[in-house]
Amino acid sequence: MMMKSQFVLPFILGAVIALALVGGAVFAGPFLTKNQSTFLCPGVAGFPTYFKGTGFLMSRPTGYPNSMQFVIKPNSTAFIQTTYSIPSNSDNITAQSIYANRSEYFTPIQFWYKLGNSPSLGLNTSQVGMTAMPVNVTANGNHSLTSTYELSTSATAQEGAYAANWWSICGPQIVLTIGYSYYTGPGLQGKYL
Repeated sequence: MMMKSQFVLPFILGAVIALALVGGAVFAGPFLTKNQSTFLCPGVAGFPTYFKGTGFLMSRPTGYPNSMQFVIKPNSTAFIQTTYSIPSNSDNITAQSIYANRSEYFTPIQFWYKLGNSPSLGLNTSQVGMTAMPVNVTANGNHSLTSTYELSTSATAQEGAYAANWWSICGPQIVLTIGYSYYTGPGLQGKYL
């Protein structure tokens, strides 16, 4: 009987501490990093219908519905233009209302999530060596919106395929590969984290 009690208390104490740590990471993490600590699907107000890239080495669909992979070389600059369809909704959110508050929706990418067998949690822009800044947003009536981001990679950018929390885009619909060829590994079809 003495043997059981020697192990029960430490086991229970260890379990409580483990649950507290996991719970704290799950619930407090997004608050500490402005929802950028994990790659979560943002609240969808619009649906991407078209991607256009300029200045990239190459681009092609990823296999995920309505998605693209763009390959950018280290030490270069390119642009991604995304057109969104804004459906009619009961909250009266329109392309015009989003455009009026565009700086709240279209913000610089702060964290990148590397795809692969061991996907990374959010890596900041300096760790990756890539920045993405909004440079233009245009409302085309009440149901269409277009955003343009400028992407820059440093000469020492970390090669690999990355996804990020773009506004109103779920899954790896935009994959940015730093390097000289397409990424073909895990993560291109929604199974990245």
